[in-house]
Amino acid sequence: RLQRSRPANVDSARKNLADSFVNGFVNAGFSKDKVITPKGSDWVFKNKDHGKISAAASLGMVYLWDTDVGGNEIDKYSMSKQKQVKGGALLGIGICCAGVTGSMSMALALLSDYVEENDATTKTMATLGLGIAYCGTGNEEVSEILLKLVSLESESMEIASIASLALGMVFAGTANEEISAAILDV
Repeated sequence: RLQRSRPANVDSARKNLADSFVNGFVNAGFSKDKVITPKGSDWVFKNKDHGKISAAASLGMVYLWDTDVGGNEIDKYSMSKQKQVKGGALLGIGICCAGVTGSMSMALALLSDYVEENDATTKTMATLGLGIAYCGTGNEEVSEILLKLVSLESESMEIASIASLALGMVFAGTANEEISAAILDV
């Protein structure tokens, strides 16, 4: 017996989501592709809801470690009025900066302000972006920002959990007792 068909828009949304992920991974670190980076591309806005987050964040994969060009290209999307696009761009900045070290810390400068926003999507993606960008570094500046989110009673359990995850990524392998205790207190 044949299965009932799904509406075409659901299949289209899933295909676009899959295309965003595949494009990001296939073109990781090349700083160019044929879907998202060409001038005039509106690929990010062709997606729906969470697909916009994934499409914008996939720019971080395309511009992986190229913080000079990637930072400017991704930052354009962080000014979007659409919270999913903005959130995806913030996550993309974190991905782009993952493992990049140096005195000029683009991820911290760009993402730290968004961690204090009221919008949950923006705050969540900026927090995850910080976790990815500083994974395994034990960065104390990042810990100050994230520990506030973990310890504030006014934060939702979702935000506190995401901040705990980000703290765990940043302090992976450091055996930092203060961070471990803060995570366990959530």
